[in-house]
Amino acid sequence: MAIPAVMIIALTVVITQVVTEPLPNALLYFIIVIYVVLILLISKGFTSHDIYYDTANLLLKHYRGVDRIPFQDVKRIKLTSGKIRILGMTFNQYRIDYNAKGEMREITLWSLIGGKSIDEFGEVVRQVNKGVKVEHWY
Repeated sequence: MAIPAVMIIALTVVITQVVTEPLPNALLYFIIVIYVVLILLISKGFTSHDIYYDTANLLLKHYRGVDRIPFQDVKRIKLTSGKIRILGMTFNQYRIDYNAKGEMREITLWSLIGGKSIDEFGEVVRQVNKGVKVEHWY
């Protein structure tokens, strides 16, 4: 989170050096909104995952490296009621609950891996872990 803070400070310094007269309220509000959007976009980039899988593991790739979650540790794959429609495409929200070193964790995804349906992905996991639950919200 230090990188977004440094970027915002640098942007603030540049704006204050360029602008010598007081800003109108509308422009000030616009700059604040831009700051908030930048912070959200940059922080999302540092917390999001690219998700892949092989025959035995779920792979979470992020900026710090790759985490492997064995299918044996996956407890539940759930299609939630969350849904977003962008440019005519619908993105469903999925949640995967898993056991990581004795601690239950979850990851939320807005599209399932490789465009697979929840049942197809559940069958791949079930080949290794017979006890995984595949749930639909409806």
